[in-house]
Amino acid sequence: MKVGVWLNEDIDTQVGGGFSYADRLIHLIDNHEFSTEIEIVFLTSKSLIKSYKKEVVCLQFDKQLKKENIKQKLNKFIFKNSYFLKRLYSQADRNLKRKRIYASYRKQLIINNIDIIYYLSQTQCVIEDFPFISTNWDIGHISMYAFPEVSNKKAFNLRHTWYNETLKKAISIFSESEAGKEELISYLNINPARIKVLPIFPGGVIHQKVSTEKQQDLLKSFNIEKEKFFFYPAQFWAHKNHYNLLLAFKSLILKEPHFKLVLTGSDKGNLDYIKNKIIQLKLEEHVIYLGFMDLQSIYTLYSNAVALVMPTFLGPTNMPLLEARTLGCPVLCSDFKGHREQLEDGALYFNPLEANTIFETMDEILKSDFRQKLIEVSKNINNASKFNENQVIKILERNLIDISKYRSCWNH
Repeated sequence: MKVGVWLNEDIDTQVGGGFSYADRLIHLIDNHEFSTEIEIVFLTSKSLIKSYKKEVVCLQFDKQLKKENIKQKLNKFIFKNSYFLKRLYSQADRNLKRKRIYASYRKQLIINNIDIIYYLSQTQCVIEDFPFISTNWDIGHISMYAFPEVSNKKAFNLRHTWYNETLKKAISIFSESEAGKEELISYLNINPARIKVLPIFPGGVIHQKVSTEKQQDLLKSFNIEKEKFFFYPAQFWAHKNHYNLLLAFKSLILKEPHFKLVLTGSDKGNLDYIKNKIIQLKLEEHVIYLGFMDLQSIYTLYSNAVALVMPTFLGPTNMPLLEARTLGCPVLCSDFKGHREQLEDGALYFNPLEANTIFETMDEILKSDFRQKLIEVSKNINNASKFNENQVIKILERNLIDISKYRSCWNH
């Protein structure tokens, strides 16, 4: 079976875990020698930014498809004086051009003997009516509370359409955990045989090389000291639950006033609200917001924090938990089934709705003997975990071989 892995080179680095996941997985695929049963190529419809070891098939569209023919020009002239008809024509024209481009892409896929497309990003299907494998990380619009980022009309409708129409056309769905698979079955009633687990794994940050001197310089520039701060790397969405974390941290500094809380991540609409809460709680001297940071800085923060604290409402799993564990940083996180699948007994869990339970775990991890024991337990679990890239690439290969057994039942 010949698999076309869709490249997303122009994906915004500030999308967070989605970028880290796809970027690292492409690297793993490019450097892995797959079984002879599977042939891997990369697919793109844009100019390449990077170079790859494996073959890249660049799909081209005929520029003539974008040019208007005589009939289109006539229709445009007839409809141009009516706003309603003009919009109607414009939409129909875009749909027609898109269909023609997709048809051109599909023809090129067949010429190149591509049997299936593997999309590494969630809610992505570029070419209609061509066999594909979909990636799924969460179904937050129905699995968690109705936060604005998933419940506003546009976001909800896009997700609803994807999950109820497009996703169910996938040849197979790669879920990031058993917990994620269970959610797809429970909420969407998808045949379990069509869902395969491809475990989430740490991003490329764990492979950074940052000298001790460089780390010390970065900590000094951030105005923090080693193991005297808690770390939360998360974009500022409502579901990231910075609010309850601030309440918990307020309780902590009444007992341990020399600690700080470091927040990183780009603004997704909730940053000003959180900044105002910091002022209201009189935490300005204790909470440090660094914005969107480079990988060396994130590596340094993981490596020197007293703990990662992640009170998110969105699961079932999260990548920072694995990154922290790999870099020897204790993890405090929301008590989700997926989080326990990832970390087992190598973390402290809390109810993200209850600030006092977040505080209790933060207070507990400050006991040095307990902290060291948790780090050792976590390290042992990590060594045998399926949530690491060495295991993931092997699981991916097995999944693709399984899919080939039924994809081979027809041509194109």
